[in-house]
Amino acid sequence: MAKILANPLQQILELNQQEKELKGVTHTAAEIFQQPETWKRTFELCETRKPEIEAFLQQAGITEQRPSVLLVGAGSSDYIGRSLAVLLRRCWQCEVQAVPSTDLLLELDQYLFPQRDYLIISFSRSGDSPEGVAVLRQALERFPRALHLVITCNAQAAMARVCAEHPERAFPLLLDDAVNDRGLAMTSSFTNMLVAGQYLAFIHDAEAYGRTLEWMINAGKGLLAEFPETAFGIAEKQLTRACFIGSNALAGVAYESALKLLELTGGRGVDVIIEATGNPAAIPEALQLMRDGGTYVIAGHYTDTGSVTLNPHVDINRKHADIRGQWGTDFHHVYRALKMLARHRDRLPFAKVVGARYGLGDANRALDDVENL
Repeated sequence: MAKILANPLQQILELNQQEKELKGVTHTAAEIFQQPETWKRTFELCETRKPEIEAFLQQAGITEQRPSVLLVGAGSSDYIGRSLAVLLRRCWQCEVQAVPSTDLLLELDQYLFPQRDYLIISFSRSGDSPEGVAVLRQALERFPRALHLVITCNAQAAMARVCAEHPERAFPLLLDDAVNDRGLAMTSSFTNMLVAGQYLAFIHDAEAYGRTLEWMINAGKGLLAEFPETAFGIAEKQLTRACFIGSNALAGVAYESALKLLELTGGRGVDVIIEATGNPAAIPEALQLMRDGGTYVIAGHYTDTGSVTLNPHVDINRKHADIRGQWGTDFHHVYRALKMLARHRDRLPFAKVVGARYGLGDANRALDDVENL
């Protein structure tokens, strides 16, 4: 077995920029390491905006009418909601439910009723996910008794712009740009949006929560100082399976932990990766996650967003990587898509994905609707 390094995480952080790019660790290690310090900044940001947040929660009826609360997100952002639901239900004494935004997009009428009051809290690192933006717009248009609180790490997010269009019913809580993770996996963004959600739960006793958070910050620093050696030792055993167990509030954390291991492991890797971020830094990190013989579809770079450094031998040839670029739509793409829809028509409700139908005379209106998504 290889000799365990003194704090392997620190070893990664001390690599020069070229070595980080070569190994595909440009961002994630630093984003993991910075978390305890960023929690403090998120708490301070929430404290600064406390009067506005309290006023919006009061408008939503949290202190009196007790509306139904939906916690909305996709993937890691959904797991934030799952991790907060029990806490918010206990602190706010109202119905709280975590719902994936992908479910809401297809079945909005099954979750919301026009005659009821709702507070919908959306979590989104980028605030630009198509399903998150679509759910926010549709709920604002169709359910006037629903208020929206959007927590995102991107001040330029599309969801933040939608909130600005409806200031009387939507409130954006914008976290520090430092926690808008540039790496492939959500780390800082996950825990900081979780801290913001916990702050909402304890907003009427924020001072006590601040003391608890200070303890968590110190515990996090201690964990980052001591645990990487243990983690390295576990990784050296080359185990083939890992199981994360958690119940109630920790169930969401268990799901997120499993996802992080899948995203960051150097094991078998991912079969098919679709890059849709438009961020050049995502390219080498995703190649590191791909399995030998995997397929990488690059669809996000339909404009020139800059250059990135790759090692052709390590990242492409040695992995027998199948890399495919996608810039526009060709006839055979449409043909294959229609065959896929037909193959799964009995299992998946593709008809519900269609938001509207347009005649040829409505082509301009259709384009305008797509632009406004």
